[in-house]
Amino acid sequence: MKKLVFLLAVSAFVFSCKSAGEKHQSDELSQQEIVVDPANVQFVDISVEGMTCSGCENTVEKSVLSLEGVMEAEASHHEKLTTVKFDKTKVTAEEMMARINEKGYEALEYKIKDDTE
Repeated sequence: MKKLVFLLAVSAFVFSCKSAGEKHQSDELSQQEIVVDPANVQFVDISVEGMTCSGCENTVEKSVLSLEGVMEAEASHHEKLTTVKFDKTKVTAEEMMARINEKGYEALEYKIKDDTE
């Protein structure tokens, strides 16, 4: 009986180590940088109503960051503004605004920032 318990414990340990290794590997893959042509990188300012705290800012940022092609997002409830760095070949400002609206905020308008700003 003791041998059976020992074998079960060893099997569980080996299986959990393998699972942890696979999870770590998938984490590494998700953290790999995606190469973007600098000519396709743009910044947009989106006016957002309804943000009242840092939690709202986090919600807006995460919602926009979930879109393919969005590289960075910074929301400010004080300024009622979200600034996003994105790949213009992958996502549009309208798609970002729609995602913000889905979260219960009101994306009013956007302005693509020039390289000179």
